[in-house]
Amino acid sequence: MMFGASEEYTGTESAVTLSTQAFDPNSVFEIRPGLQIPPEAAPMWDDETQAVVGYCVNRGGVFQYYDLDGNWVGIDELPLETPWLDPIDLIGVVGGLLRVFARGGIRLGPKMAQVVASKAAIRGVQATILARMRFAFTRLIGRQLQFTATTAKHMAQSERFVPVHILQLALKHGARKADGRALQGAFEYVIPMLRNGQGYTLKVVVREQDWTVLHFHYFR
Repeated sequence: MMFGASEEYTGTESAVTLSTQAFDPNSVFEIRPGLQIPPEAAPMWDDETQAVVGYCVNRGGVFQYYDLDGNWVGIDELPLETPWLDPIDLIGVVGGLLRVFARGGIRLGPKMAQVVASKAAIRGVQATILARMRFAFTRLIGRQLQFTATTAKHMAQSERFVPVHILQLALKHGARKADGRALQGAFEYVIPMLRNGQGYTLKVVVREQDWTVLHFHYFR
C-alpha cells in the first residue's frame, strides 16, 4: 500500500509557507530513531501539541521517559497505592481506537497493549518530565520547512498528510541520498515510520537549498 507515490516534481517549484495541515484524530504517527527508544516503549500523546511527544517504558513499576529523539528525560516510580486502571479515565472508543485520557493532558496511542503497559505512568507523569518532552518537540519543529503548491495541498488532505514534526524527524534521522531523478540540490530521506502501530517506510524528497519539501509518501 502506497500513499502519494505517483506525485510528479521537477525541483524548480516555488517554495510556499504551509498555512494549514490536516489533522486526523484517529491517526497516531511515530518515528523511533535508531536504537535510542526501546521497542517496548509506549507513545505518549499530548493534547496541547496534538502529537506524540515522548515515550515511556515500564520496568517493574519504574518508568523511564524519552523524548522524540530518544534522549532520556526522566524517571518516576509508581506509588504503591496508585491503581493500574481507573474506570473514570476510560472515555470510550472513537473511530475504532481506544482513547485513554489522563491527568496532565496526556493520552496514550491506540494499541491496547500500550495502554495497559503505561496507564499508571501516564496518569501520574511529572510536570517537569512533560515540560522536557514539549521543549524537545518545540526545538524539533523550530526549523521551518517550505512546501510546493502540490505538497502543501497534500498536507491539507487528511488521507494524505504526514505531520510536519514527522517530516522533520525523517530529515534528522533518515538515510540520506541523492534524489533518484538526479535533480540538482534535491535529496531523498528514507526512514521507518509507524501509523497507528502499523509499520511503513516514509520517503521525503527535499530541496536543501531552502528546505522545500518537493515530495513525500509512505508505503508498506
